Amino acid sequence: MSVNIIRIPKKGLERTMKTPPLVVATILAGALASGTASADEMMSGKGFYIGASGAVSFVDDFDFTNGRSNSNLAHTIEWDTGYGGILRGGYDYGDIRAEVELDARRVDIDKIDDQGNPSGDSMLYSAMLNGAWDIDTGTEFTPYISLGIGAVAADGDLAYDCDNNNVITQEVEDFAGIALAGQAGLGVAYAINKEIDVTAGYSLMAAPTDDSGASETLLAHSGLIGLNYKF
Repeated sequence: MSVNIIRIPKKGLERTMKTPPLVVATILAGALASGTASADEMMSGKGFYIGASGAVSFVDDFDFTNGRSNSNLAHTIEWDTGYGGILRGGYDYGDIRAEVELDARRVDIDKIDDQGNPSGDSMLYSAMLNGAWDIDTGTEFTPYISLGIGAVAADGDLAYDCDNNNVITQEVEDFAGIALAGQAGLGVAYAINKEIDVTAGYSLMAAPTDDSGASETLLAHSGLIGLNYKF
């Protein structure tokens, strides 16, 4: 019986031992490159998204004319702090976003000049087409500035005691209308991950109205907290 002994040259053995580390290094380099590409793609943030926000609203004092009494006097409504909700959906192009926004807000009447027993409320419904510019900071925080145009509908009622020629009467009025509206906003988004952002911001909506021939602009300020989900 004979045994064949295979001799491996020393240089060949060294190449054999050095090959696995080289392969591992190549694989790791490829993985890092792939990871960097994925991170860049994630940071681009392009794609469709939907979102929702809760709103705390403040409406500026609003002048109106009492058309029911003989006095035909102008009065000023002061509003309580209101609240509302916003739904939105759009497309993120990277630095620019385009979205459709639907919102509803309710505000209650706090005071009507010095009239007695004021009461009432108003619902504001709006549909806006917004454009937003996202400012890349290289971090999870992304400030934004937005502009929008659309329409707002108001539906409400009010009641108060009115001195009509020394006779105290209870004035009750319903009001409703639709007006063109513009909107400006700013805020910041924080990326929890590549799909979900937490948002906080401020918006100002302005809508010119016409009350018995007297022009008045409705100004509604809102503080917003919400979420955006990217597809």
